[in-house]
Amino acid sequence: MKIGQIETGVKPQKHHWRKKYPYGDMEVGQSVVITGSKEERERACSVAHSYGYRNNKKFTCRTKNGEMRVHRLS
Repeated sequence: MKIGQIETGVKPQKHHWRKKYPYGDMEVGQSVVITGSKEERERACSVAHSYGYRNNKKFTCRTKNGEMRVHRLS
């Protein structure tokens, strides 16, 4: 699985073994591209929604041509 970086000039944080997805670093209007198998993309989308529910944030996931883009809405 390949997870892209946040796309608005935000410097990446130091890698932590528990922090696989960058959802906590995203601001409203930012998105991240995630590629990989269908199961990996589904898991990343599930994690985004779970993270959003626990932290009162909204995310949406859209898949096109084998890659998924996760957008932060609020």
